[in-house]
Amino acid sequence: MGHWHRILWLSLLVLSCNKAFYGDYFPLKEGKWWKYEKEGRVLRIEVWSEQDSIYQVLFGNEFREFVKLRDAVLEKKEIRFFHEGDVYNAGTCIFTFLRLPLMDEDRWKEEISLDVGYPPVPFTLERESQIMWVGEFNGYNDVYMLVITERESLPSSTEERHDTLYLAPDVGIVEFNGWGLTEWGD
Repeated sequence: MGHWHRILWLSLLVLSCNKAFYGDYFPLKEGKWWKYEKEGRVLRIEVWSEQDSIYQVLFGNEFREFVKLRDAVLEKKEIRFFHEGDVYNAGTCIFTFLRLPLMDEDRWKEEISLDVGYPPVPFTLERESQIMWVGEFNGYNDVYMLVITERESLPSSTEERHDTLYLAPDVGIVEFNGWGLTEWGD
């Protein structure tokens, strides 16, 4: 075997062990939709609009905004919380929804801390994300699991929320928090 053949073989071996996949694990385009079911209930997710890699996505009855970049998918999040009977609107922030390409055991943590209202109420939103390689899941191949933990902290309390999403290439989210994908289309 020639020198170049050994280098090529070794390179392919190293790349295959890395489990980094470059398929589109969050395929967004205007008009694309997904239908999920859980315990007899139905949830529809639809990409309503796209402009300059910014996507308005309707999750049931809630709009969410995503920005798709070469190396990440960002999520714009409205910050609203309740404290001592009052509602506080703290504006918007942007979190990393996915880092691309997806890689097994990739982790990231982001945090926003601010004072809102008068008198000022300190608020912290911490978001931890982790990607894990799953392989085959519910008939889909090359699946990754994304686990997101959000903690909202106020002086009087801390709330924690966990989301678990399974992502397949060229399909997107095939399951999240027990909601299973039943059909999708363009």
